[in-house]
Parts: sequence; C-alpha cells; structure tokens
Amino acid sequence: MTYYEWIHCFNKLKTGPRDEELLKQLYTSTISLDGNILYRFIKHINVLVRTRLKNSLDSILSKLEMIYHDNNALSLEIINIKKELAFAKKITKLPVIPKENQDKFRETLQKFANEINETLETSMEGIDTTGEAIMIIKNSKINVLED
Repeated sequence: MTYYEWIHCFNKLKTGPRDEELLKQLYTSTISLDGNILYRFIKHINVLVRTRLKNSLDSILSKLEMIYHDNNALSLEIINIKKELAFAKKITKLPVIPKENQDKFRETLQKFANEINETLETSMEGIDTTGEAIMIIKNSKINVLED
C-alpha cells in the first residue's frame, strides 16, 4: 500500500466503527518508512488512537447521569470502552510500526486507560449516592490492558 492509502485507511478508522476487516488488511500490508515518513506515519496513528479513545470517553461521560443507576447499561458502556482500548492496542501493534514505537504506544495507551478509569470514578463521585456504580467501575479494571 502507498502512504496515501494507509492514511486513507487511518481516516476511515478514526471516526468509523471498529473495522476488524480493515485492520486485518493493514496487518498484511507493508510500507517503506524511510526518513521523516516514519514520523508522519506515527503521528497519524497517534491521532487515530487518541481520537477513537477520546470519542469513547466522551460518549460514556455524556451518558453517565442517565445510566449510573442501571448496572447493565453502565457495564455495557464499560465493555465498549474496553473493546475500544483493545482495538487501539491492535492498531498500535501493526507489524510496520517499529518495536520501539510500539513500546511507546503501549505506555501511552496504559496512561490513557488509567486516565479513563480515574475520570469515570471522579465523575461518578458526585452522581452515585449508593456507591454501586463506582464499585462497578473499580471492579471492571478498565486500566488493565491484556496481551
């Protein structure tokens, strides 16, 4: 694939649904990342991952006041965020990305997962009077990225 085709795929993934087929296609594709192309390529992946995770977090935060008392709805939203984190992790492990960049992405994903967890807990403190929703968030282990 050309650089343009890769970026086009990244843009589709940025705001679209989790597309495992497209990701599978990217896993089998190659690109030469010579010179400053690597820097730009990594920057696009970074923007892609951050946009997807920010949109997921914004989505659950906008629904919190409506769903905090419904354990099933809250659990489904947490599962969705965990799926989004897993998808982001797959993106950052593309074979064309150098190992050192993959390691940096892993650290960044872990930090973001921790921030998501803290943000949800903090947001619930003023809303959840029973403490049940906060316990669901704490027990969900959003910030535990599995390999």
